[in-house]
Amino acid sequence: MSEDYTEENILLAGQISNKEPRFKTMAQMDRDSAFAFHFLDALPTLKDLGPEDKCKEILKLNGQINFITSLSELSKLAAIMGDTRRRYSGKGLREALNVERNTASNP
Repeated sequence: MSEDYTEENILLAGQISNKEPRFKTMAQMDRDSAFAFHFLDALPTLKDLGPEDKCKEILKLNGQINFITSLSELSKLAAIMGDTRRRYSGKGLREALNVERNTASNP
């Protein structure tokens, strides 16, 4: 597996947990504990759903837990931490690199 591929997966795990915060807690638990925790958390909303919708929500939860618990340890850590990258514009980053490069070559 290439380093770029691994880095991209780690960044995606952080972004996913920022968008869906429950992935942060799922990543901290084993599969069975995560299912029990999030099932109990979902009970209040499940009680208002019909039988088919309850099944769909439980299957969705199960799939999300299977997904997050199958990630690499680095991806799980990234999910727990969230997306912690600083936001840079491409133009600003290029300018900063050029200034640094020019400073280093002209002491």
